[in-house]
Amino acid sequence: MKRAGWFDGWFFAGEIAGAAGTGGGVDGDGGGCIWAGGEAVCAELVGRLRSGDKAVVERAARTLKKISEADGAALFPWYKALIDDAFRATDVRVQWNLTLVLGRLPLRGRDKAVVVDLMFERLRDKSGLNRTCALQALMDLSVNDVALRRRVRPILDEFVENGTPAMKARAKKLSALLRDDARG
Repeated sequence: MKRAGWFDGWFFAGEIAGAAGTGGGVDGDGGGCIWAGGEAVCAELVGRLRSGDKAVVERAARTLKKISEADGAALFPWYKALIDDAFRATDVRVQWNLTLVLGRLPLRGRDKAVVVDLMFERLRDKSGLNRTCALQALMDLSVNDVALRRRVRPILDEFVENGTPAMKARAKKLSALLRDDARG
């Protein structure tokens, strides 16, 4: 199994995806991080979201996003801290990354409702990329939630009609996925 690499105390996000692809470090219960020793790395990264150093926080959020891309449930043990940090985040780069992370978590009940509310709030953000990431997160959260999907559909249509170029492109891609889901 490929081991995670460290450089200047930082985990290389590219190696996370490589570790995920090996399948060697996955624990059998579906929770936790995606490679042997990954839980300690994830805990460290989540802790670094509270650093006073803006660059440290940005790198931690970006790396957590990479982990969630490889395995959406990998960060579930830290979901409460991630939700809290997403609400506290003022840096737009941290907001983008944590928005996508939260959308990939297998949340239910009140925790999911809180995250959905945050995403609807982010849809009103001045940053087009923040709005685009919030739409993606809402779509991810609505995969097995028909009621939420019904709430998101008109927003998706609005993005296609009136969004920035990036928003339109993402909304068209998500609309195509919805059509594919409806067919098959």
